[in-house]
Amino acid sequence: MDPDGFLPKVLVRRNVSMSHPESQVRASHLENVALISVAGYFNEEIGDEVNHVADGFLKKGFSRMILDLSPCQLVNSPGIAALMALTLNLVQEQKGHLILVGCSPIMVKAFTLATIIPRATQADSVQKAFKALKDPPINA
Repeated sequence: MDPDGFLPKVLVRRNVSMSHPESQVRASHLENVALISVAGYFNEEIGDEVNHVADGFLKKGFSRMILDLSPCQLVNSPGIAALMALTLNLVQEQKGHLILVGCSPIMVKAFTLATIIPRATQADSVQKAFKALKDPPINA
């Protein structure tokens, strides 16, 4: 996820899917930007965990988040619904910002149909996403 040592150590690492034990959610932060990474299969269980982790970040004052889907192999419909819930909560209700990283072409298509994109934006890498959230400051 971070070959250049750009981000701090993982704060949370959980294998939460009973049906896909190889799937995991990782979370960390740098300054005022939260990073959540999903590996494996993004299903309802993983989506619930992503929302739980994001809620924890929101309670701590983080309103700028990066969701790294680079290690994610597939997102199913309940996973898309969970991501939509996160996007609506963070971007619309909390007036925060969400940048998606590592989306495959099929993910982009599905996220666009679900109107996750353009509410959430995209970046080519975690480093570029972090820079976009830091410099220049995003105006709400």
